[in-house]
Amino acid sequence: MHNYCLTDSIMKITIRQLRKLIHEVITASDKGVVDFPPEDKTPRMPSGTAIKKGTMAPMIQDLIDMDDPDFKTQGLELADMSYEWEPGTAEKALEDDANSIFRAALGDDINSLSKLNQRILKRIVGQEVYYKDDALFRSSSFANNDYFIETGALDDMIAQITYGDPRAYYKGRWGGALEQGWTRMKQIILQLTNLLVVSDWELTDWIAEKDYELRREKIVNSKNAFIEVKYDLIIHDPYYARLFQRDKIKVPNVRNVEYDL
Repeated sequence: MHNYCLTDSIMKITIRQLRKLIHEVITASDKGVVDFPPEDKTPRMPSGTAIKKGTMAPMIQDLIDMDDPDFKTQGLELADMSYEWEPGTAEKALEDDANSIFRAALGDDINSLSKLNQRILKRIVGQEVYYKDDALFRSSSFANNDYFIETGALDDMIAQITYGDPRAYYKGRWGGALEQGWTRMKQIILQLTNLLVVSDWELTDWIAEKDYELRREKIVNSKNAFIEVKYDLIIHDPYYARLFQRDKIKVPNVRNVEYDL
């Protein structure tokens, strides 16, 4: 057995140990050429985790979430500069992350949606979304120019999910099959969004009447003496209980959410 000394003051290793070290560090390519394994240059957050919008500085997140494309671009460029990434890194990483979330939420149903509706639905990934009159909005203003997904587009998505056909469209007649499609569509929306805001009078669009209660109480506002109606929401459905507990759904004017499962 031969011993090799790397330095006068460091340990000695055997030939077998030296060969093992060389084998671990150097690999042979399929062409027989000996190469060193490439260094992992995947861009990451300073903590070492994958790039996620939620782990970026709040100011950068706010800019990226802006509807104005100039502000969004500024946020992405600021992320690249702040974390010393190559230009375009933040944009590509967030797009890849959104695509991954989108594919996971839809599963096999992704092939049921037309390419146009896939692009429209992808707008809500990671967003705070407001529901009203079978449409999804960016804010509680519910303005006509504030849509994420308009009523007609959402209806067509439900039809396509229901029939598994990207050429299907809503024909104005609601039935049992479409109810099942809407149930699946709701699951997809809740998986894609960061928060869904639903008014108390439209809560039945999302939760069956038997699965929740709203207790109303009139109180006098001590500041202006106006009478206000406050609600306590009692959830009976375990699935929606988990969503409320994770702050995935919000109902304005509800002061307490209770669970009676």
